[in-house]
Amino acid sequence: SLIVGQAGQISLGHGAFLGIGAYVEGLLAVAGWPPWVSAPAAVALAAAAGWVASLPGRRLGGMAFAMSTLAIALLVEEGLVRWESVTGGAAGLAVPSLRIAGQVISGPLGQCLVSTALLIVAYACCRRWVASRIGRAWRAVREDEAAAALSRQALPISRSLGDRSGEAYALTHLGHGLLGLADPAGALAAYQEALAIRRELNQPHLAAELLAGLARLALGQGDLPQALAHVQEILAFTAQNTLDGTEEPFRVSLTCYQVLHAAGDSRGEVLLAGSYQALQARANAIGDPALRQVFLQQVPAHRALVQAWQAHRAAVPEGRL
Repeated sequence: SLIVGQAGQISLGHGAFLGIGAYVEGLLAVAGWPPWVSAPAAVALAAAAGWVASLPGRRLGGMAFAMSTLAIALLVEEGLVRWESVTGGAAGLAVPSLRIAGQVISGPLGQCLVSTALLIVAYACCRRWVASRIGRAWRAVREDEAAAALSRQALPISRSLGDRSGEAYALTHLGHGLLGLADPAGALAAYQEALAIRRELNQPHLAAELLAGLARLALGQGDLPQALAHVQEILAFTAQNTLDGTEEPFRVSLTCYQVLHAAGDSRGEVLLAGSYQALQARANAIGDPALRQVFLQQVPAHRALVQAWQAHRAAVPEGRL
């Protein structure tokens, strides 16, 4: 549900980590460890094994990622079966019955109640993760992969039609997708090619989005001077023009604030206040309260802008706002 449904990645190897956790729990139970100690230890070791196994597959996606998880599952299964001195091999491992508060849980009813309680805890944890920043990051992985794939399909179509603006749009979204997938080199190439087209077509308002993308890329790589140079170019344009006509004007404004804030530039506070007021004015024009909340909370850049304003208000004395 989390790996496939949220992150959009096909996993064929999660049973391996379940097996690792089960054997760790069984071995600790045989050694006499109480369940409130052995169970968290088993979960922690299984999670650690999952983290180590994820290292080779971090830059993989789609079927390549699925095959890497399948390979892990086969390796773990083979290891558990062949390590007979510890796991009991194909015959398995005999473990004592679960004992909670002095009561032995061995019958179907007791096992069902314990399993149900653990399922409720797991479900609550999953719900919390999905609604958190981690959950949004999982969904971003899924959406960035889809955006990058569709942009790659759109590029040759736009080029065959001689549609330079359409080509720039495809490159822009390809850059966004690759940046989200932690491919800075690919994102840089896509952004720069799109920026050259926008300048060729004399479309500075659309070039501002690409400059913002390049600024986010530079900031993420720790190159603050380069990020500032891109933001200065955006601010020079917005000093005489608006961002009307751009696809995501508030994302551009948010990027400018983030770079200025990282540089300790006081212009960032003024920009944040103006951007927040413009966002609220746009939201207030939406008559349906539910749609208004979707506009403010479900669009990533809008949500981040609101959060940045709230953090700023919390950090700055009221008299200075």
